[in-house]
Order: sequence, then C-alpha cells, then structure tokens
Amino acid sequence: MWQPKTFRTKIKKFSVFTSITELYADDILISNDIQSVNWGEDSIHLIGYVYGWDEFDWKPGDWATFRKAGDY
Repeated sequence: MWQPKTFRTKIKKFSVFTSITELYADDILISNDIQSVNWGEDSIHLIGYVYGWDEFDWKPGDWATFRKAGDY
C-alpha cells in the first residue's frame, strides 16, 4: 500500500485571469485542479480537466475512492 510522505501544491497559470492549483504526493500529480474536486463525494474525479489551447474538457477515468483501514 502506498503511503505518501510529502504533499505539496503548485499554482499553474494559463493566463492573467486563469490559474489552477495542482496537488502532488511524493512528486506524483494527484489532482490537476483541486478547486474543482468535490471532496465530499464517495468517488472523486482527481484529474478532471484536460487543458487545450482555448478550452477545458473533462478527461475520462482517473476516479478514486479514499478509505481508512486501521491506522491508514
């Protein structure tokens, strides 16, 4: 079972008016837009957006469900 040791966020700017916050665990991209994730849902879409030159689109897949098992 993977247990991340470090977490960090990174701001990604697309223009003067558009930016997102990415979430990394052990330098692995976990979510590419944490503001758009509904963290209260049972299953969440972690890598939700694919960014093109002039539009945003949903990426299929990349759903996750978080569970607690004992101390983990």
